[in-house]
Amino acid sequence: MKIDKLAGIVLSLFCGIIACSKENLSTRLQANAVNSNSNGVNSGAVNCDLFAYPDTVFYPKTSASDYLVMPLNVQTGRYGSFPDVMKIDRNSGAINITKSETGLKYIVWFIPDGTKDTCKKFVTISGINYTDSIFTLVNKKSVSIPIYNANTQEPIACNGGCSFGQNLVPQGIAVNKSTGVIDLKQSLLNGALGTNPKNGTFKDFVMQYKISDKSGSALNSISFRLYYYKLKSQIPDSLINILNAKKSQVLLDDDTEADDDKLLAGANNGNLLNVLTTPQHDAGETRCRPPYIIVTQK
Repeated sequence: MKIDKLAGIVLSLFCGIIACSKENLSTRLQANAVNSNSNGVNSGAVNCDLFAYPDTVFYPKTSASDYLVMPLNVQTGRYGSFPDVMKIDRNSGAINITKSETGLKYIVWFIPDGTKDTCKKFVTISGINYTDSIFTLVNKKSVSIPIYNANTQEPIACNGGCSFGQNLVPQGIAVNKSTGVIDLKQSLLNGALGTNPKNGTFKDFVMQYKISDKSGSALNSISFRLYYYKLKSQIPDSLINILNAKKSQVLLDDDTEADDDKLLAGANNGNLLNVLTTPQHDAGETRCRPPYIIVTQK
């Protein structure tokens, strides 16, 4: 964990900006942590080892009904997730994998009845995500690369073949159908945002894809928003702020298991509880999906 990245997040908590990268969350958890031990189990009467799910990574399935995952142990209390684009039953803790946003890592929390203690676990719903980013074409960095299972170091499991974005080809999106990499310059040339897009032109796209991993090539999808500006300096500050807020809500799994344990061990805190249990997408606030991809000429 980098201390210089961690220190600024304490300020963002008081400013009402929810920062959810692993490094940023770690700062807030460590800075405010009380009454917890090194195993991530809250002190007192609550044993957070009882709060668990069958696995830490869940894969979409092809099924006629929704794919639900239940906690291993039945406990009464209140459940939730961060970010809150996971569909989870607040009373039972049942996670609806089918209706949750895929390709994201979550903190799932549980508050047992009669206590203010909060138990937390990491859960990833398998799939891809694209980073909220600004691309300047003159820099020749004009491809958006998918992140698999919230880990920038993990290659997409395509040993049996993958299929990305076939449905977007008629819309002008130049996507490598085997890797999911989007060529942004070629997409503009293809007319994805029109023949002569003006500053601020944007469009939402939904990419359908299949990955030959434990999902068994079940149909999956991700939406993303593509913006165009001629000059990077012409991007409004308000849009840049939204982009940064969205990006900060994405947890990444690039650190070690020991870092995860340390993060959870420091997570018993009232201020953190308020952050985790307050919805992040009330009117006027920002959600982590869809990712915003902003393209400028220079």
